[in-house]
Parts: sequence; C-alpha cells; structure tokens
Amino acid sequence: MRPLHAYPFPPPAARLSNRATAIETARAGEGAVRPSRSGTLELDAVGEAMARASERLQGTKAELERRVAEALASYEQSQRALLQAQKLEALGRLTGGIAHDFNNVLQTLTAGLDTLKHGAGEPQRALLGRCQRAVARGTDLARQLMAFGRVQELRAQTIDTGARLADARQLFGGALPANIRLDYDLEPQLWPVLADPAQLELALLNLVINARDAMPLGGSLTLRGRNQAVSARGDLEDGDYVVLSISDSGEGMGDEVMARAFDPFYTTKGVGKGSGMGLPQAYGFARQNGGTLVLDSRAGQGTTATMYLPRAREAVAHDAAPPAAPARVGGKGRVLFVEDDAEVRETVAAALRAAGFEIYTAVTADEALARLDVGERYDAVFTDVVMPGVLSGVDLAVEVRRRFPRVGVVVATGYSDRAVQIEGVRALPKPYDAHQAVEALNAAVASASSA
Repeated sequence: MRPLHAYPFPPPAARLSNRATAIETARAGEGAVRPSRSGTLELDAVGEAMARASERLQGTKAELERRVAEALASYEQSQRALLQAQKLEALGRLTGGIAHDFNNVLQTLTAGLDTLKHGAGEPQRALLGRCQRAVARGTDLARQLMAFGRVQELRAQTIDTGARLADARQLFGGALPANIRLDYDLEPQLWPVLADPAQLELALLNLVINARDAMPLGGSLTLRGRNQAVSARGDLEDGDYVVLSISDSGEGMGDEVMARAFDPFYTTKGVGKGSGMGLPQAYGFARQNGGTLVLDSRAGQGTTATMYLPRAREAVAHDAAPPAAPARVGGKGRVLFVEDDAEVRETVAAALRAAGFEIYTAVTADEALARLDVGERYDAVFTDVVMPGVLSGVDLAVEVRRRFPRVGVVVATGYSDRAVQIEGVRALPKPYDAHQAVEALNAAVASASSA
C-alpha cells in the first residue's frame, strides 16, 4: 500500500497531506505543526484542527516526560530510603545483640560488687561504690544501645506532652552553656503520646546535646511542638502525630556526615567528647514508639531534627506518689535460678544464697521445666528471658503459671523482642542488684502461696 503523500493530490490537498506527515514527525521529537491557508475553506478547517491536535500532542508529550521524570526521582528516593532503613535495621539487630551480652557482663559485676560490699570495711566500701557508679554508667549506655535496636522494653504510659516538655525545660537548659539561647515554641494543647517518659526526655536531651556540640561559639536552639495529621510516607503510617523539632544555628552537616548520622558510635567529635549514641538513641526511641526521626541539615546552615510520635488516644496517666522504700530484708524459700551465662549464674546465685534463699540452678528453660515435671518442688522460678534450646524464659514463665500455679515466677529481662506481660509474673530489668532480686522473689513467693 502506497503512503498517503504518494498519491497525486491537487496542491491544497497535498499541503494537507504534508501536515499529516508533519504531525507524525512532531510526535518523533520535532515541533508542533503551524496552520497555513490554502484558500479552500474545508481544507483550511481541517488544517487548523490538525494544527491544534499537533499542539495537544506536544503538550501531552511534555506532560508525560515530566511525569516519567517525577516517577523516576520518586523511585530513586524510595530506593535510598529503603536501603537506609535496611541498614539501620541491621545495625539495630547488631547493637541489640551487643546490648544483651553487655547486660550479662554488667549483671555479673553488679551482683559481685553488691556481695563484696556487705562484708567490706569503709575504705573498701568507698572503692566498691565507685565501681558501682561505673557500672551504672555502663547500664545507661546499654539502655541507649537497646533503644537504638528497638528491642528495649519501655515502661510506656500516656504522657501530657506539653506539660512534660515544660517540666524538662530546666533539664535541657542545664545542658547548654550561657552562650546558647534556648527558645520554646509549643502549640497550645499538644496531643498526648504513649511513651516511656524517661526515654522521651533522654531522646530530646540527646538532640539538645548534639545541637549544643554543633555550636561551640554559641548560638540559638529552638524546640517546637506541633499537632499534625500525616499522610502515609516513608516510615510513617496515616494518622495524627505530635511533631517535636529541635533546630540549631550551628555548623550543620554535609552529605557524608548525614549519611552516617544514625550509625551507632559514629561521631565527628574528638576523643572523649561523645560516644556517638545520641542520634541513634533518639531514632531508636522514635521508631520503637511507632514514629520516626528526620534530619534536615546543610553544612554551615544549622540542623533541624524532627521527631514524629503517634497521638495517644488513652487518658493521660498521672504519676503516683512514690512508695516509701522498704527496709532491707532477707529471703526464704527454694528458688530455681535459670540462667545460661555461667558468670551471671554463679555470682547471682551466691548473692541470693547470702540473702537466705536456698538456690538451685538450671542452664536452660527446657531443663528447668523437666525438673519441675519430675516432681522437684520450688517456691519460685527466677529465669532470664533469652535462652538457648526450645523454650525461652517467657515460654517457661507461661508453662509454670499454667501448670504450677503455686510456684512464683520472676523474669529478668535485658534484651528481648518479646514483652513480659504475663499475669502473676514479675519482670526485673537487668542489671539488677541483690536487693531488687530479693524483693521480687519474696513478692512472687508470697503471691503464689496465697493463690
């Protein structure tokens, strides 16, 4: 079949044929067809229609190219976000595992120092006290590691966000030198959030300290709080969020630093001036509570760290008056202590025996349950959560409560992705001292015996 322009048209029709060919050429990348006059009314009308069609094709082509470019940019951004999320997830698991092992080391030191302190003279007690304070600093670092790994069991409650931030202003201001001005810009009636109050303050304090260190010559720091409805994007789901941001006028961060800002222990500070855990802890806290932390920074232009926390729907929890500290007492009863770490097992068992308990030990939860099944009688089972073998400490606690209701259960938890929320089971955060363990075991024994 011959092409259209190959037929012998009269001149006006030939020009019309040429315009049709030009439209096809325009679709391949040339400009739009311009209308021309032939003197024939019908042909000129068709020519004008074809010119308008050519213009629309050009517009459609430009719009399509724009949308394709946007889609490609969005895809690349999503890929970068996915890679960053995968990287942070892997780092979170790594630091969570380190925190678990670190907690066992701290637990051994805590129990050993506590036991030694009771029989020591005054000079030795002072030295042991300094060692205990060093262990306490290590405990704080372990908690930051667990918060980054999003595996820490937080004591969440519904917080009056505005009131909590107002109460913490003195804390934040105390972390700043005189040459840095702290401003608050909080929306009235901030929504409540569900979080651990101490961890929220620690996360914001870490952001404040990070901003302080970026302003060695002084400057200004502003903490803002807003209520905001957020559409699903990135790490966030649809919903209402309390948005807390801390902006500084400091040095800012370049692209290379921004890419590693959430890496545990990464820091641009000098030796001894920071652990590099401030931003990771804040990020881990936000993610563990269903939100996220976003950084916006340019070298020489300051930094804004924005934390998104989901709005809580429950009523605000009010702090109860702290109970009076009970007198230090000893323990009594048969306790099956389940712990796979040999150092922890031996030091804690010695401390509990010194307190008056009759202590028997098991290395795994499977072994402990087997001993109960063959008729060995105990007043309480004291188990760690993370265990080798088939059963975890949580599984053991569930089975003991179901099959041996008159046996008390205490679960020690440091690092675990399984929350300890079992009726009648007491959870003891690691590292714990001997006094805390004795109190928990006495309470568990008394509760189970009265069941």
